[in-house]
Amino acid sequence: MRLYFWKTPSGLFRIYRLKNLIFKLNLLIMGMIILLIGSKNLHADKVKLHFRTQIKTADENGYKGWETIETEKEIETNEGAIIICDVWEEKGCRAHVERIGIMAPIIDDFISIARNKGFHIIHAPSAVMEYYKDFPPRKRIVAAPFVPTPKEKSINDVDLPVESHGVTCDSEGNFGRVERQHPAIVIDQDHDVISDKGQEIWNYIQLEDIKNVFILGVHTNMCILTRPFAIQQMVKWGVNIYLIRDLTDASYNPFTWPYINQREGTELAVEYIEKFWCPSVSMTEISGIPEFSYFPWRDKESQKETNNVKLAESRGVIYKDPTEKLYVSLNSQRKGLDRKKLNIWEKLDMPGVFNANETAIIIMNMYDRMDSPEATNRINTLSVEINEFVNSLRRKEVKVIHTPTGCIEYYQNEATRESILNTPVVPLPSTDLKGARYLYLHMLQRPPYKPDSSQMNVIDPPYPLKIDHLKDNSDDIQIKQHPEINIDLRHDVISDSEQEIWNFVIENDIDNVLVVGFLSKGNILKNSFSLKKLISMGLNVVVVKDLIEIAFDPYVPPYVNYDRGKKYVVDYIEKFWCTTCMSNELLR
Repeated sequence: MRLYFWKTPSGLFRIYRLKNLIFKLNLLIMGMIILLIGSKNLHADKVKLHFRTQIKTADENGYKGWETIETEKEIETNEGAIIICDVWEEKGCRAHVERIGIMAPIIDDFISIARNKGFHIIHAPSAVMEYYKDFPPRKRIVAAPFVPTPKEKSINDVDLPVESHGVTCDSEGNFGRVERQHPAIVIDQDHDVISDKGQEIWNYIQLEDIKNVFILGVHTNMCILTRPFAIQQMVKWGVNIYLIRDLTDASYNPFTWPYINQREGTELAVEYIEKFWCPSVSMTEISGIPEFSYFPWRDKESQKETNNVKLAESRGVIYKDPTEKLYVSLNSQRKGLDRKKLNIWEKLDMPGVFNANETAIIIMNMYDRMDSPEATNRINTLSVEINEFVNSLRRKEVKVIHTPTGCIEYYQNEATRESILNTPVVPLPSTDLKGARYLYLHMLQRPPYKPDSSQMNVIDPPYPLKIDHLKDNSDDIQIKQHPEINIDLRHDVISDSEQEIWNFVIENDIDNVLVVGFLSKGNILKNSFSLKKLISMGLNVVVVKDLIEIAFDPYVPPYVNYDRGKKYVVDYIEKFWCTTCMSNELLR
């Protein structure tokens, strides 16, 4: 063939035409390859990410808790896909719509950067596929070859750490029905895909050889977990899936269990996923965009120090009264609205002035042993602190009631038992407080607090920790009150009887009760001397929040470490039952 061209006068020209034809064929083949890969991004890159998980652990003292672990991993961007879950334009809750409206443009910036780096983008606005039926991204994923899903792994479901049923909206107002994804999030017609079906997304993952799936959107405690393409299903299929933790939001009403503000509810939901389902990653590492925060002013408000009421200037007048006084700042919380008219809990501080001789300390269930070494260690430390506190206030004529439930027989021959048994019997009040008291009444009424009929027969707000109590497991060993807490045989009394405590209260004209010790769920809601019972007696109850211990297990909902669990219990008390204070204020 080559000899033929050289022998003809026009041979050189024919050779040129042949080379030109081959060049054009090469271009045509390259174009066909580009068309065939369709949605596949041409640009691929590598990115190093830090994946965050949380594991069960114990410190050097044996205290159980959760430890955050970060693992570095380098991935190929063209082997990664980002699922945008249920970021709708409209839905029934105004608060959700407002937060999505703020988040959507940031999601668009994020996926634009990720797309350019080679990530595949999957738009998954559930229940609106009819709207997108003629979009090329929808047709592209529908046309992907069917691939059978693998046998699902058997995984135990774990309770959520926040209320996720019933009314989970944190505002009032209906913004319409779900119709489409938020328009601020641009859908690339040439590269992206649209689906809300687990099988279709599985087909696409296999077609594009995707090894890592990232998910963002709403809601962290609902769809992000349970949709047929979301975290739980991907984990069951054995897919590497990761939550983009700073581009998600929980559907949570702060006025439901565990009674925390919405922002912290989202944080709990993210941590739940890190503990039980999959790692999380920050969008910053993928895109360079700073971590996203919906309402910066909430952070500023939360960082404000509590406004401690100063009463020193008034003491000059009060000192004319020979009765010893106790000065304290009382802390409580009430339902409120932030500047966006979204549900929040507002902190309230108000001054309190108590007559010492009309005040009693109740020491709740401070046993010498608990059911775990770490709980016993905490009780040992707390007992020393309570003893110092009680000794100081006893000198101011404050009465002391010891209530070691279940071991009263141990003290049957003590003088402290005899004195309360000999107190005249007074009929118990007929009121039965069965629900939350309203904090504003404390602002309007001086102690003793008197519950009104509107508060009767109301269901108790659920306790914030899913654990009832801790007890000693050694049934053959007599437990008793912790020996570090001294019992004054001349002035103190010992009882776990509602009737006996009521008799003592009336006999000594007590209006105010300071509660310290072990505050289990039972000691707040159920026992004969619980906070609920004391409040129903008409007493002004104040929990000394730095002198309490709680029943705690970090491995049950809401899956938090000890300090955070204790904070939730204190918040629960302030929101629904009574005020709290710090011990150092009473010792001034």
